[in-house]
Amino acid sequence: TPECADRLHPRSPTATATLTHPYWERFDRSIDYIWLRGPLDCTTSAVGFNKPHPDDPTLWPSDHAGVWADLKWA
Repeated sequence: TPECADRLHPRSPTATATLTHPYWERFDRSIDYIWLRGPLDCTTSAVGFNKPHPDDPTLWPSDHAGVWADLKWA
């Protein structure tokens, strides 16, 4: 079952390759996935929770990156 981002960008390296966190060395390996099965198309997908608060660079929304996607029935 292909992952949503792979369907949108099959030739691109994984988005996690560029994720960094100053206090979490394994941040680039801690990401959620959206797996699709059946008659669904992924129209948009992006990484979230991957930036600190603008006023406090030590405050992060999570200890891992997440993904979001817009899906539609195929």
